[in-house]
Amino acid sequence: MAKIVIVDDSKLARDEVTRALEDAGHEVIGVDPASLYDVLKVVREGRPGLVITDYNMPSLRAESLVRALREDPFLGGLMVMVLSANRDAEAVRSMLERGVDGFAFKGNTAVLVERVRELLG
Repeated sequence: MAKIVIVDDSKLARDEVTRALEDAGHEVIGVDPASLYDVLKVVREGRPGLVITDYNMPSLRAESLVRALREDPFLGGLMVMVLSANRDAEAVRSMLERGVDGFAFKGNTAVLVERVRELLG
């Protein structure tokens, strides 16, 4: 299966998503988004196929992370998914316009695992 990096300021949320994805056979690296630099370092070193980031984090905006991942010349082909408790259609549209490959809502890990499976083909 795939290597996936989870970026979320909530350890509880990271742990929940990690368990669900590991149960589905993926290798998961959880990252606390203390800084954009730290997240990019983990992604560059880990070479995942997918980064899943929380939409609403106080220390790092999802838009900033997505832009940095898309502009990084060493991360070509990396897929990015946004995970959010925010069910605002405008937020979804905005992130898809910024180049994310998928969007899922928090609260149902079975749906998240299915979305990941669809993305990774």
